[in-house]
Order: sequence, then structure tokens, then C-alpha cells
Amino acid sequence: MSENTPNNNHLHEKYYMSEDGLRLCYRDYQPTTLSGKTTILCLHSLSRNSKDFIHIAEKYMPERRVICPDFRGRGLSEYDPDYKNYKPITYLHDTFKLLNLLEIKHLFIIGSSLGGIVAMMMADHEKNRITGMVLNDIGPEFDEVGYSRIRQYMGLLPSVNSWPEAIDQAKHVYGNILHDLSDEEWRAFTNRTYKTASTPNDDKPILDMDNKLGNALREVGGKAVDMWRLFENTNSIPTLSIRGELSDFLSEETFLKMAQVNPNLIQITVPKRGHTPILNEQVCVDAIRHTISEADKQLNLETA
Repeated sequence: MSENTPNNNHLHEKYYMSEDGLRLCYRDYQPTTLSGKTTILCLHSLSRNSKDFIHIAEKYMPERRVICPDFRGRGLSEYDPDYKNYKPITYLHDTFKLLNLLEIKHLFIIGSSLGGIVAMMMADHEKNRITGMVLNDIGPEFDEVGYSRIRQYMGLLPSVNSWPEAIDQAKHVYGNILHDLSDEEWRAFTNRTYKTASTPNDDKPILDMDNKLGNALREVGGKAVDMWRLFENTNSIPTLSIRGELSDFLSEETFLKMAQVNPNLIQITVPKRGHTPILNEQVCVDAIRHTISEADKQLNLETA
């Protein structure tokens, strides 16, 4: 089965318009049976897209709806003509626009890196709507080592001429983050990272994102959001914090402090992974299922 186009009858790639007129895409995985269980919302990281959650959607689709948006500037969503709009508050507004259009009352969020930031912001705005969340290698503080590393290559990678070159480039960028991937796993990961150029007579792979996202990242300024205050919203909902053992973005110190701020926080460390784990690692699969189960129990108690 292709990583780019999952072969099932329950996936629909759909579109909606943002408040400022951009055509945005989301993957809508419909359950095979009507169970009434809480919808899962998957939010990808800075340079990624909704394809990162295909394996999660396929795992949970039999029993619940899974929504995976492409943030503007990624995947099948339109690129923003003003790259300064590439920031968390914009993604927050885009995501709430989608959820309101779909009339989704309750949801469980899985957020990787940037997606985790948006998840915490969402809980701050509409806490009663969020039943629980997963924060994948993200916390209220960023390690400058990882942040600097990402700024140095984001949007600046040289072009490639073939898919084998794209795989080599993916290994160069992510090889120290994702250890022990097989050749097939690297191929699948690269298919989620690149797309075929759509220009006439050009089928070379290109990154599946707007390179101007790098401009936005390097020009970030202004008053910082109080992320620790946002993180405190996780105290009232089942929350799983995942850290890659080799992460240079979520430090061990911050990881430990998160548990002190939220004593109910579920935490796991993923061996041989940096920023960020893929989430198909067995330790992640088990912990995510447990956290979703706890969120379902808590919601059932509250609505009984």
C-alpha cells in the first residue's frame, strides 16, 4: 500500500477555506462502524504533513473517526503568499475553523512538536472540548541545540534529482534522529517527506512543504507565549508526554519538570529516537492506546 495514497474506502481527502481565503486540506478517516467514540485529531510537526499519521489512522479507523489536517504550506494545503502567517496562532485558527465546520464536539489530540504546541493552545481556548492529548517530543521549553539545528536546514536543503537522492537526503537530515530504520522504512519515510514536482516534464521529488517556512522560523520575534501556563491545562485531562531518548529539542530537565507541574502526566522515553519519534514504535503504540482509553473513561464519567 502506498504511503502517499492509502488504499481504503474510508479515507476522504477534503478541503475547506481558511478565514483568510486559503484552500486547506485534511484527511478524513471514517470509522468502519458507528461506535460513537471520540474523534482523534492528529497535528503534524513543523516540516511534516498529514501523511505522518497514516499508520495511526489505520489503527483506529475501525472504531473512531480520525482527522489529519495539512497545516497551510504543507502537503495538499495551499501555500500562504505571506510567510509571516506561518505561526502557531494561525494554525490554531485554521484548526478551529475546520472543527467547527465538522461540528466535532469532543476530540483527542495527537500533536507532534509544533502540533503539540497547537494542541496546548487549543486546550487553553476550549478546554472542555479536549478529552486528552499526546505531546510528541515537545514541552513548554525548547532546547536551543535542536532549535538551532532545525533553523540551519529548514527550507535550505539543496534540490534532488531522483528518489534515491531524496532517500539519501532524508537519511542525512534525520539519520541521527531515527536509528535502525530498514531500507523499506526509509523509503516510506521519504515518501511522506517529499512529493513529485507538478511542473511540466519534471517528475523530480521535492519537499512536500513551502520552503518559506524556513524564513518564518528564522525571523520569529515578538513576545513569547507563556508555554508553562498553557501546559498547566493538561492537568485536568489524560496526557501522554513522549520524549525521544536522543532528543536535542525536549531536554531531560524539561521532561522531568513537566512531571512535577502535572503529577498525573503519563511519560515514556523512546529508545534510539531523537526529535521526533515516528509514533509507530511499539512503546508509543501501547502508551497512546492506554491514554486514549483513559480519556474515554474520564469523558464517560463526566457525561454519565
